[in-house]
Amino acid sequence: MYRILQEALHNIVKHAEATQVDIQSFGHENEINITVEDNGKGFDPEKQIRGLGLNQMKIRAESLGGRIEINSHPHRGTLILLQVPTETYTLD
Repeated sequence: MYRILQEALHNIVKHAEATQVDIQSFGHENEINITVEDNGKGFDPEKQIRGLGLNQMKIRAESLGGRIEINSHPHRGTLILLQVPTETYTLD
């Protein structure tokens, strides 16, 4: 999860031209959710060619049994939602 968050922040610094970033994490009974939202320039996900960073984020989320959702609109920023089931992290 750390590497996914690191890539999200790297993308914001490199591409978004954002002046604000909001990171939240919260848990439910069976799930950890992390959101990363910026006020940057955004992009059109339909026209965006998935770069290596976005693909890596998706692959890492899936390897944890989770999923990642990226919502973005030109000139309106980007919201990334990472959901990871807590049963992935059992301590035996």
